[in-house]
Amino acid sequence: MSQQDDQRPESLGVPQPLTDQQRQLLERFFLVNTIQRRVVQQLEDVLGPLAGYQQQRLFFHDVTGLIHFRRNFLETVGHFLTGRVDLAYQLTFIEHGSHRRRAYSAQHLNQIDHRQMGRGTITETLNYQRFGCKIQRTYTVAGHHLYWEKNQIWCQGQTTAWVDGLMALQQQLAPHAVWLQQGFLTINDYT
Repeated sequence: MSQQDDQRPESLGVPQPLTDQQRQLLERFFLVNTIQRRVVQQLEDVLGPLAGYQQQRLFFHDVTGLIHFRRNFLETVGHFLTGRVDLAYQLTFIEHGSHRRRAYSAQHLNQIDHRQMGRGTITETLNYQRFGCKIQRTYTVAGHHLYWEKNQIWCQGQTTAWVDGLMALQQQLAPHAVWLQQGFLTINDYT
């Protein structure tokens, strides 16, 4: 039995007074929790609600957040599109300094070690091959955190304005995407 196991109450059904060590851990938790709430409040005072930034994928704690988002997308929405519209995904990391380039397909996202992505650039590419439409999102990685830099879209090999490109993609996708047709998802959910 580990020392950590010794910290747990023997029975969750019978209340037990907290030990001094458990109280110290709770005090640390309360302190960190209070600091976090204050920092979030400061950020929201400057930026506005953070939820909008997160929904627009403007930052991630580290690459694992982006991977989680993309795997969820690829296993739900993307799963239905892969066969119908030849959807392909790739995440590319270029390390600052060495300029070493590492590329990962959707099937290899679980092989990414976030600890090896401290400073650099991540570009993720969604390629709707059948429609000739390619979408790229670029993030700067600093201190392992991801900060969105830009979105780009190409239609038929031509750089296209973001909104125009999304409209063209939406027209192409609509016959193949019931969730888009029914209004359950928006075109942004497919990017």
